[in-house]
Amino acid sequence: MLDVIGFGAINLDMIYEVDSISAISAEGIDFLPGSEFFSSCQVFSKILQSVERQGSLKTKGGGGSAANTVVALSRMGFETGFVGMDCGT
Repeated sequence: MLDVIGFGAINLDMIYEVDSISAISAEGIDFLPGSEFFSSCQVFSKILQSVERQGSLKTKGGGGSAANTVVALSRMGFETGFVGMDCGT
């Protein structure tokens, strides 16, 4: 029997190193250090292409609030499970 079951989106977190955040430009979007930006999948794809051209991928791994929580609880000794689905396009 499990102690905790998490339900949520399956995400992939990618961390890039870039020389300058101001060098990353797509659709006229200004990035501010430490800020978050949310937009359409189309704009996201353009930003990602720019980052891939100008930066280097340092790490990638599974993410999402529910997934991260069940991993942390598992590492603390709880029996955990996760049910997720990627509903993206």
